[in-house]
Amino acid sequence: MSTRTPVIFGAAAVSIAVGELTDVQSVGFTATAQVRNYLAAPALLDVAAAAFIVGALLTVLAIASFWSDVQGRGGRFTRVGLGMLAAGALWYAGFRAASDLTDVLVSHLPAATQATVLDAGTGWAGRLDVLLMLGWLLGPILLWIGLRRARRAHWLLLVVYLIAVAVEVAFAFVSLPVEALSALVAVGTIAVLTRPVAAVPAEAHRRVPAAA
Repeated sequence: MSTRTPVIFGAAAVSIAVGELTDVQSVGFTATAQVRNYLAAPALLDVAAAAFIVGALLTVLAIASFWSDVQGRGGRFTRVGLGMLAAGALWYAGFRAASDLTDVLVSHLPAATQATVLDAGTGWAGRLDVLLMLGWLLGPILLWIGLRRARRAHWLLLVVYLIAVAVEVAFAFVSLPVEALSALVAVGTIAVLTRPVAAVPAEAHRRVPAAA
């Protein structure tokens, strides 16, 4: 089992948390508010876009590193979970970072056209955004189920992950520090899930006959 996987996931967790902490355009429910937030701190949004891209790339690298370790019992759930997590990484790199960079470009347009241009980006793109986001949120649950079946995951990790996700969703558009901390804990939980664990031989689960 690779010892690099949890380290890479840990680095991804830090990068994504930095992105959440500096994603100033996510505070506010309207397009106008998002652009106004960017104009108040333009450098932060550039950092957020870069951090989301780096976090997504690190996530994909971690998944590739862990893939060869997936075998035996629970392998199907684990692979599906990893695949959904990879799709979720595209959400971070594609939609979150692109949204930040779009605000950068739109901020140079006349104020009267900013909201119109941003609203034009909704529709099918918004629906795809939701699907990829679900992959990011649900993938780790399937990953946990697969590793649990392989006797490699503790139930407490799932509880911590679900609480972190619930807090992040509850404080979306409200508090950047809380979002960042929740993202750090959620992705950090995945790092703990993928840590090397000694395999338990099947014979160890059988009853050993008493000595005569």
